[in-house]
Amino acid sequence: MKRIRMSWTIGLILLGAACRPPEGLPSVADRPSDYGAAVHRLSELHAAILAGQVPAEQAEQVVQEQDQLVYWLPWLAADSDLAEAPWNRVAATADALTNWVDDLDGVAAHGRLQRYRAQANDWQAALDELDQIGRLLEAPPADLQTAAPEHATRPEDHGQASQAQEDPS
Repeated sequence: MKRIRMSWTIGLILLGAACRPPEGLPSVADRPSDYGAAVHRLSELHAAILAGQVPAEQAEQVVQEQDQLVYWLPWLAADSDLAEAPWNRVAATADALTNWVDDLDGVAAHGRLQRYRAQANDWQAALDELDQIGRLLEAPPADLQTAAPEHATRPEDHGQASQAQEDPS
């Protein structure tokens, strides 16, 4: 009986250890509320860096926050109503942003901001792409935009109905 309890205890400990995210990955607590919120925050951070509102001593924190937001983008897009093709665009853009963030690792704080600003056009293009994909989530599906309500009738149907009511024959 002791052996069974010990096996269960060890199994639970190992299961708990396996469920923890690896070191360095964002926790679920850091997950943005949705795709739009993540893209919006990335855009805010990008604008702050370009406007010189991020001091060199905060550069690492800001880049780390960007890295965490980028990490969650494919997950957030998967939780949305995106089709496969736009989701693939999100994943590819997130990969590119991750590579750019990785390039900033190990660079001194002041140099990190300079290198980031040197890639500003690439970052902006990626953010524009992510924002464009986000608009797909905000728009109603195409079939809802073009479909007529079931109770709608053609204008000529109204004329025939009124003629039929007027002509008693």
